[in-house]
This record gives sequence, structure tokens and C-alpha cells, in this order.
Amino acid sequence: MVEEIVHKWGDVGYSGRAFSNKPGWWGSSHSTTPVESSLSTGGERTPIHVAFRGQYDYSLDAKNRVNLPPKFRAQLSDGLVVSIGFDPCLAIYTHEGFDAIQETALAGVNPISEKYRAITRRFNNYAFEADLDAAGRIMLRPVLLDYAGIDRSVRITGCKDYIEIWNPEAWQAAQDGTDILEVVGSLGDTA
Repeated sequence: MVEEIVHKWGDVGYSGRAFSNKPGWWGSSHSTTPVESSLSTGGERTPIHVAFRGQYDYSLDAKNRVNLPPKFRAQLSDGLVVSIGFDPCLAIYTHEGFDAIQETALAGVNPISEKYRAITRRFNNYAFEADLDAAGRIMLRPVLLDYAGIDRSVRITGCKDYIEIWNPEAWQAAQDGTDILEVVGSLGDTA
């Protein structure tokens, strides 16, 4: 009977061994820690990733490294992609997230067209793979810092399935210039 209970304990994911090669607890109070699904498909469980949320202020160190918020680190533990953002900021994605947004942008575009090449360059020329160090930091390359106008202070914001890193003044200007009610109210408008 004890063996059956221990076996079920592993099945529900408290040990982490049934779903990952990483030890430890996979469901926590941290909003971005991956939590294993209780539903299985074909005998395999699929991880559910909770959104990146919130805003945090940090500073770059002398080697252009920045700490990422502890709540974001679990989802990025297998590596990340840091790239220029669509606004004057940097964007951090999981590998899967970066591939998914690139595929979405290229969907239906002729692969030998100039547009396809431009999109591919935009995504890949300024994208760098990185890993969190033991302190939860990543190094930001000078070309990325120049693009975002970042000197030392940064504002890190969660954007559901990716993270943005902003110069705090540029972030505030972008927020001041956006009327979210107007944006949401225009959704679905055809004109």
C-alpha cells in the first residue's frame, strides 16, 4: 500500500521526477513557475506556463549584466533569447516563444520573397541566446543596449508570454502616450 501511495505521489508531480530531469517542486506560489498539467495526452503530461507579469526596476552592473526578477527565472531556466523589441526596448523570450512569434510573423509569406528575408533578418540579426547565471542574471550586448537607449537603470516588464527591458524614461513616455481605453475600444473596428 505504501508503494502505491508513493507511486501516486510521483504521478501528481510533487517530486518533479515524473515530468522532468530536474529535482524539486514544480508548482509554487510564484506566478511564473511552470506547473504541470493534471491532464495527460497519450500518457505524457504537458507543462502549463503561467504568464510573465509585473514591472521591476533594476540596474546593470559594470559588465552589463542585469538581474531578472526571481518570479521569471523558472521559465527561463532552459535558456532564453534576448532580442530587440517592437518598441524601443529589448524582448526576452523562451526558445519556444521566440520560435512561435517568428513563425507567426512569417506565416503565409513566400519564403523567397524580399518581405520574408526582411522579417527573418529582423528577428535573427539582433537575437542572442543566453542562459541565466547562478545569480539569475543575463548579459546584455552593447548593440542591444544602444537600440533600447539603456545606460544603467532598467525597467523590466512582464508582457504575458515574453519580457521587455526598457530605459525607464522611454517606458514612462510610452505609457503616457497610450490611452489603453481607446486601444481596447477600437478592437474589432474595421475602419
